[in-house]
This record gives sequence, C-alpha cells and structure tokens, in this order.
Amino acid sequence: MEKVPPPQEIPGSWPPAQRAERYRQFANEAMEKSQEAKTPDIRAGFLAVAARWHAMALEAERAIASGLPGQEDPLAGGEAEPGLA
Repeated sequence: MEKVPPPQEIPGSWPPAQRAERYRQFANEAMEKSQEAKTPDIRAGFLAVAARWHAMALEAERAIASGLPGQEDPLAGGEAEPGLA
C-alpha cells in the first residue's frame, strides 16, 4: 500500500508564494544533480525536470500576480479564499 504524505508535504496545499519558492528550490536541486550526472542522457533528464519546476514556479507567480480566484497569498496580505476567513 502506498504511503500518503501528510498535507503539509503536498504542494497544492502550500500557499502560492511558498509553492513558487519550493518549486524554485526543486529546480535548483535538479540543476545540481544534472552537474553530477555521469551520462549525457541522465544530465538531460535532470535538466528537463529543472525546466519544468522552473516553469511551475513562474506559473504560480503569474497566478498570484493576476489575482486569480483562490490564488491570493495570505502571507502577502491578499484576501483569503472565500469561506476561509
């Protein structure tokens, strides 16, 4: 049976700003791993993963900046999601 991570470890449960920050950390970790890779194929795989984490960080930041519903960041002084105030 697959272990389910606690809610605080599930990216979708993080506030948007924290999501963007963590995605950037994951991208940086993948970049570091790519530099340690022993083959070009493994290096390319890590670089692809890093690029996707980076893209997800940008998406999270755009969502915050655009004010999409449910994307307000309570840590940045935005409004809380409806029903959570």
